[in-house]
Amino acid sequence: MTVERLCHLNNRGEKKCHGQILSEIYDLITELSVDIAVFVREKGFSRFPHETQALFKVVGVADLAAWRTSKTEFVEIAPTTVKKLLTGSGKAGKEEVAESLERYVGKNAYMTDDESDATAVGTVWLLMNGFLKRGDD
Repeated sequence: MTVERLCHLNNRGEKKCHGQILSEIYDLITELSVDIAVFVREKGFSRFPHETQALFKVVGVADLAAWRTSKTEFVEIAPTTVKKLLTGSGKAGKEEVAESLERYVGKNAYMTDDESDATAVGTVWLLMNGFLKRGDD
């Protein structure tokens, strides 16, 4: 398996309002959704109220984009499941997860943790649904 495209939105630096950020997220998901049958994301978690509210907004916009483009919903996978399946430990760090991806998708230059995290979630969905075999099998 290979990674077809890596991308992310850089919302750091420039001061943007939530509406503008959400619009950019919607547009990107819509653009990437052509011919997509399954949408997968890491189940969200947060420790701080402000973060949680922002995350819920993003989830809502992502759900809307997936529904409007493909009439489907996101499948969510818990972060510990992603870590456990890829590294053998549900407490693995982001670097360990990114390194473990090499045996499935080859070496990639991830510009952010978000890119490697998204690749990991997609890879785990493929493993869980029998499209890939575990790297240690």
